[in-house]
Amino acid sequence: MLFRSESETVGKSRVRGVDLETKAELTDNLSLTGGYSYMDQEVVRGTLRDGTSITGNRFATAPEQTASLWTHYALPDTGMSFGIGARYISAYYFDAANTSKSESATLFDAAFGYQVVRNTELSVNVSNLFDKQYVVNSGTADYYNRGRSISAKISYRW
Repeated sequence: MLFRSESETVGKSRVRGVDLETKAELTDNLSLTGGYSYMDQEVVRGTLRDGTSITGNRFATAPEQTASLWTHYALPDTGMSFGIGARYISAYYFDAANTSKSESATLFDAAFGYQVVRNTELSVNVSNLFDKQYVVNSGTADYYNRGRSISAKISYRW
């Protein structure tokens, strides 16, 4: 069986936006990091294959807003650190015709780090900590986001 993917230019589009990020060292051991993105997106001129105009529509699968907030704490004199964070994704359209829309979602993540020996760190990260499921795309079937995932890494710096 052969699978084929086709790309199609739909006309002219425009995106204007802003990305902001900030980091604050609240104490010697506690930090806070936040980020925000906004995209004002619009199809300026375009039609679908069947001739339907999509002028004025939003882009498919592109959220207008995303945000994240992380706090990170290092336990003094232990080599251990902990972090917890949240990611927000606003609703977006599943298709160029803007006929079906996702729900917005907030996901939580966690991190743990431990300095095993000098220049060597073990880190464990958990994405989607509470295993929240939501539809990220829809067509002939609904497609869901990635569930909870755990990754571990040992790194050495020299």
